[in-house]
This record gives sequence, C-alpha cells and structure tokens, in this order.
Amino acid sequence: MNKEKLSIYFKKYIFDDKNMLENEIEEINKRLKRIFERNDFKTNFVSIRNNWLELPIEEVTDGILKYMSEFMVMV
Repeated sequence: MNKEKLSIYFKKYIFDDKNMLENEIEEINKRLKRIFERNDFKTNFVSIRNNWLELPIEEVTDGILKYMSEFMVMV
C-alpha cells in the first residue's frame, strides 16, 4: 500500500471531516483496536461471506495494526 497516498486519504476523509472524531494517526489506530476487539466484528468477519481473504481473523487484524504502527512512525 502506498503510504503517501494513504496519508493523503487520511487527511481528506478523516482529519478534514468535521464529523470524524479522530484528529491524529494514533487516534485512528486506537479506534481500529477497539473495533477489532468487538465480538460483533469478530463474528461478522468469520462468516464465510465476509472472510474473502480466507485467513484467521487474528492474522488479518494483527497485520492491519502492525501496518498502522509502522505508518505512525513514518508520519
């Protein structure tokens, strides 16, 4: 994933959006962690229709959080 483009999209669709609560990358990461910990998210993710990656949920969510942690260092 292109980190420069992601940074532009974060600014445009999250940071510049007055309806969004997150104002920093760290806040996005915290929100993702909260979402990934929710039982309804986990239940929804593991359904055959929604798990199009065919990977364990922990592998997917850990990978996203790792990427975001690395992204936070870059910004």
